[in-house]
Amino acid sequence: MRLEISCSKCSEQIAPGGSGDVYSCVYSVCDDGIYEFECPQGHHTTTVLRTPKHEVLYTIGANAFLDGYFRDAIASFASALERYYEFALRIISRHKKITLEMFMETWGFMPNQSERQYGAFITVWMIERKGEPYTKFSKTQIDKSNTLRNGVIHKGNIPTPAQCLEYGQYVMDIIAPIEKVLLADYAAAHKDECFALFRDESTKRATPITALSIFSVLDSALKNDDKKLEPIIARLEEVRTYKGNFSVGVKHQMVTHHRK
Repeated sequence: MRLEISCSKCSEQIAPGGSGDVYSCVYSVCDDGIYEFECPQGHHTTTVLRTPKHEVLYTIGANAFLDGYFRDAIASFASALERYYEFALRIISRHKKITLEMFMETWGFMPNQSERQYGAFITVWMIERKGEPYTKFSKTQIDKSNTLRNGVIHKGNIPTPAQCLEYGQYVMDIIAPIEKVLLADYAAAHKDECFALFRDESTKRATPITALSIFSVLDSALKNDDKKLEPIIARLEEVRTYKGNFSVGVKHQMVTHHRK
């Protein structure tokens, strides 16, 4: 998946009601969420992606589905769920006034072990929520979805489009009730976690930086009452058609927009 990032300084130089060229660059999504480029006018721009990583991964999965890469779609949906468990733990830790350093020291015992991370989440959730279940799914249903995931990731199984949509919906249905609780009962910590990267980078740099939020398939679906993936996939296809398909194509591309 690729992102188009505009030069904020070009935009600032255009007077209200005026016109001029605004340069932007198409980038592949990077892991740290920080994008820097210099436009042809010599403006250096630093942009931080504010969209949480699990939402980025989920959107990558949706783009992979539209591009016909069904194995990649399930792998990205699965990674999104794993990172969401970490996201939820970070929010609860912030709420409990646990420092990032303390959290990372503990997380360091299981950085590459998804089953331990999952176990950490369900244990913390059980204690924090006094036994309230984190999901409506039974263990049998969870095991069935995990079997599909493991077959795709570890055994090279090729899923059908229907299996992709089913698994993507499953991930959404896991996240939705957790996110509802976090937004209601941990709102301040949730907001702090979402802006953590932008805030941290702002304190490190002498020059201003800009924030960017992408079209998030997961966030868009969760805001709908029915919380269904398939209609949001259709919306993503419309967005791609309108903006140009940046999910595939050139490695790097400078784009010029003339604003009137």
